[in-house]
Amino acid sequence: MKKVIIYGVKNAGLRAWVRNYLSDKCEMIGVSDSHIDKDVLQGETFIHPFDIHLYPFDYIIILSEREQIQLEIRKRLIELNVEENKIIVPRLLLQKNTEFIPDLKKEIIDSINNNDNLDSVVMGLSYSLRGIDFKRLSLNALDFSWHGLDLYYNYKSLEVLSCKKDIRKIRTALLVFPFYYFNYDMSKSLYQFTTGQIFACRGFEDWHNAAHVPNQDIYEYLVCDKLFGDKFWKYKNWKKISEINESIMEGEGEIKLPGSWKHFYQETWKENEKIMQSILERLKNARILIIVPPIYADIIEKDEMKYFNKMQEKFLFSLKQFQSTFEFEIYDFSQKINDISCFYDYTHLNEKGRLKFTEIINGCL
Repeated sequence: MKKVIIYGVKNAGLRAWVRNYLSDKCEMIGVSDSHIDKDVLQGETFIHPFDIHLYPFDYIIILSEREQIQLEIRKRLIELNVEENKIIVPRLLLQKNTEFIPDLKKEIIDSINNNDNLDSVVMGLSYSLRGIDFKRLSLNALDFSWHGLDLYYNYKSLEVLSCKKDIRKIRTALLVFPFYYFNYDMSKSLYQFTTGQIFACRGFEDWHNAAHVPNQDIYEYLVCDKLFGDKFWKYKNWKKISEINESIMEGEGEIKLPGSWKHFYQETWKENEKIMQSILERLKNARILIIVPPIYADIIEKDEMKYFNKMQEKFLFSLKQFQSTFEFEIYDFSQKINDISCFYDYTHLNEKGRLKFTEIINGCL
């Protein structure tokens, strides 16, 4: 039984959330605050800040939605000799748009159970999730795609499929991967936690490398999932994808590529190569098509294209090393669609581009 103390009692709304979502495996042993000497709201056991060290607790939960106040409370608690890894902001409860975050594992199992005729899989991230019209795709495919989903979690999805269905019956596999894909680990990306997108993987009960990342915010998200996750995720109305974006990207200005294109993370790359080998092994009886999705390269600054070209070269080189052992086809459609009216940002297609990309893929099948 984890014991927690709430620090800051004036935010009644956030306090109610903590109360409502706190796991049954946790016990709230009291409340604390620097500006009062008793709990007038609910009459909970009040612990003076100077006495916190006298109580056996696992975590102190900061009840504030404002970052500056969170920092001030954290600093004060550390001055009172509270270990930093015991100070938690209830970040999970402060997430926005969580109704759009599905349980991918459950979705996969439900899809398998409800469709006996599945003979194909699509793996990837938002470029396939939003870039393919699955109603027009000439395959009866199970879609593993999700925003920001990395190679590791695609493999975890494939493991679920293997447990629920004879994978030898899968005839076609579309692997829709960008050039930087071996350079990317979802579990090390703070952005994926702040957006909540990684929590779509909660059903796997495996946060991959997140526990080894020296980032306090990521650590707190993981703690919050243990403290609140069971109840927090239970009653949401999931939608895997919201309305299709029909807007057209603005043509003004140029962009710089993000860090995932510019820096080679050698450990991540090597690990992803091993994961890729495992994926190819599991799908060896299927026709495998590795598809690089479209990107609107004209908007990338010219000096930045050297990173694009180097990542392309490195990714394709890695793939070709596998072709001595595995049979698969590589289709580089990165610059196949060069019409700005098909994009709503430089890496994602809008509805018009979605239809065009689906037609291009159908032409390869």
